[in-house]
Amino acid sequence: MMRHIFKQLWNRKRANSLMIIELFISFIVVFALFAGVVSTLLYTDKPTGYNVIDVYTARIQPHTYEPDSLEKIAIFETSGQLIDELKSMPEVIEVASLFPLPYGGSTISNVSDFRDLQDVRTIYVEASDRIFDVMDTRILDGRGFEESDDALDYIPSMVNQAFVDEYCNGKPPLGEALDEDATFRVVGIIEDFRYRGALTKRLPLMMTRRSLEVVDKGYEPIRAVVIKTHPGTTAEFEEEVQKLTENMHAGWTAQVNRLSQLREGHYKDVVSPLLMAGMIIGFLMLMVILGMIGVFWLAITRRTEEIGVRRAMGGSKPDIYRQFLGEIAALTTIAMGAASLLIVQIPLLGIIPELTWGNTIIALIVSAVFMYLIAMMSGLYPAWMAARVQPAAALHYE
Repeated sequence: MMRHIFKQLWNRKRANSLMIIELFISFIVVFALFAGVVSTLLYTDKPTGYNVIDVYTARIQPHTYEPDSLEKIAIFETSGQLIDELKSMPEVIEVASLFPLPYGGSTISNVSDFRDLQDVRTIYVEASDRIFDVMDTRILDGRGFEESDDALDYIPSMVNQAFVDEYCNGKPPLGEALDEDATFRVVGIIEDFRYRGALTKRLPLMMTRRSLEVVDKGYEPIRAVVIKTHPGTTAEFEEEVQKLTENMHAGWTAQVNRLSQLREGHYKDVVSPLLMAGMIIGFLMLMVILGMIGVFWLAITRRTEEIGVRRAMGGSKPDIYRQFLGEIAALTTIAMGAASLLIVQIPLLGIIPELTWGNTIIALIVSAVFMYLIAMMSGLYPAWMAARVQPAAALHYE
């Protein structure tokens, strides 16, 4: 049977080449969708490294001020007073500054001289001493930030496990400088603090301590705080925090949200493009199915004589049915094989870092199953029509 199928494909190679090209392009498009879905889903089973339940965020927009001015010092002192006022609220367990906030924009910093490595890229964030208590982040090695760090001649910094895995070759960087001037030194290692959420890959992160007391180390007044509250805190708490913040200093504005709300908004931003792409690809696949049905139907009408002769020579309806479905499966396999050779170059050459070998293989398998289903669905009706051809139909061509 297989030999006969491939012989028929070879005899009709010119007509089949167009079908192979269509299947080739369709498979690449389907793979692109499933690669995005697989890459996203595989991230969800790994912890983010922080808690979002009963945690509120407050973005603070202070008015502009002159650098190194008395006004800046006054705003800095007011920022510290804001932290104290928030801590005194009955709903609050702990407060810390954190900027930028998770599920929002992040600053990318180049640390060019860490262990003489070039282009060391990290997510850069600033946080105050109590951040690990607010976010329930585990310290894997070393220590966290402390008030006594104000007396140090460098800025204590934390790196996450992804940083260690990416740049440290298994050797913890405790005590090492993160820049040429040794302004930042590593005092601890935290778990994978996945700043952009559970639907994104783990990335190296550098968290530096920002003091609430010292002004002369280049610190800026706080721009955002995270607040851990008791369970059952009502929505009125958001309004209270906003009023308190805006009353602390003329010109200040605040935007207060649950961290879980920011997460939901971020998830929508990540999932929406995939859903849109899925709808577009679904429409394209419908067009492909209709096109394949038309092509297979046309092929059957042109091969009525061949089918009738085979029926006359003893071929049964199931034999004809299996032959045409086999030809469709063979065409699909050839197209997917050629497309797979092209696709595997992506992880082989590292063209898209997020597309690892594991993600590629899973996406290829899922895409292959999907394409076989599409091809078989497209061929069911034409194959059924072919199986109904009677031996006498071949006489019309004599």
